[in-house]
Amino acid sequence: YNVCSPHFNKIPEKKAKKDLGDLCRRIYRIFAHAFYHHQSLFDDYESQYLLCTRFIAFFKKHQLVPPALFKREIQIPVESLYLHRADRQERLQKYALKRKQLQEQEKATLQEAQRASLGS
Repeated sequence: YNVCSPHFNKIPEKKAKKDLGDLCRRIYRIFAHAFYHHQSLFDDYESQYLLCTRFIAFFKKHQLVPPALFKREIQIPVESLYLHRADRQERLQKYALKRKQLQEQEKATLQEAQRASLGS
């Protein structure tokens, strides 16, 4: 469809919905790849920005993927997402504490390595 054409009326709704559904499934597969192959990065990013969580909520709310297909496509465990508002804050606080502990551990390891290199 050429939207600049004077003969352009509109994109058929059925085709637009199908194309959006296909796009949503493709984007979701990127999230699934990130989760299964780069889980620590996925967890860190998701805990800060809730991008995958918000994306899933968006395409569920607007029914961009049929429910049967949605259930078949979803591969990321619900426990790794922040879909339920009630436990979102608690889980985010736990993850922030875990991240802080890891950062402190990395800092201590780096300081120890620096001391060891200065001592040699």
